[in-house]
Amino acid sequence: MLTRDEFLLSGIGVAAGAAIRPQVAAAATTTPRMTSAEALLELRAGYRRYKTGRSTHMDYSEQRAETAAGQHPFAILLSCSDSRVPPETLFDQGIGSLFVIRLAGNVAGSIGIGSIEYGVATFACPLVVVLGHTNCGAVKAAVDALESNKTAPGEIEAIVQKITPAATRARHEVGDIYLNATKANAIATAAQLRTTGPIISAAVHEKRLTVVAALYSVKSGSVTIL
Repeated sequence: MLTRDEFLLSGIGVAAGAAIRPQVAAAATTTPRMTSAEALLELRAGYRRYKTGRSTHMDYSEQRAETAAGQHPFAILLSCSDSRVPPETLFDQGIGSLFVIRLAGNVAGSIGIGSIEYGVATFACPLVVVLGHTNCGAVKAAVDALESNKTAPGEIEAIVQKITPAATRARHEVGDIYLNATKANAIATAAQLRTTGPIISAAVHEKRLTVVAALYSVKSGSVTIL
């Protein structure tokens, strides 16, 4: 597994990442095509292309044809529904490369966990990334609700309740409470997933799966492994 610094500062360039770019499989298989470290490297290489304005995925017609019969994503992304955080774009990946679950606040409820389990069991994805982001509305709602001792309207409260433990921890930390809560929420969700069973926890225990938390800055475009 790459460390945060290796993800952002490694001397392995974009060309090296492109060299291991997965070829789209015609159908799903339970044999992983790359390790979790290779999957992180590919995401890092795509992120570097995105960050430097050199994204490669513009015409999707060929990928659409290649994936019509099946998919074989190399990584699972649990990210927020926020329209500024599209995983395929910021990691410069095309059709068929990522299995993405997008839920407000990147929370792991039963439906989200079931979707991740499906990705692990069906495609043998070696990597799960829980991707939080700055200026997250769901995190702000949870922090504000905690500070004002009020509940959120409708089913938004269910999202708030998922994030409240992270918001509570952030109250006791130095720095911006919203940023601290965002980081804590992503880290806690990743930790939760590692022990969620039987599919995910077994894959983690057998070292077939790595689960990491990350933070995306909507202002700078930077991605940091937490």
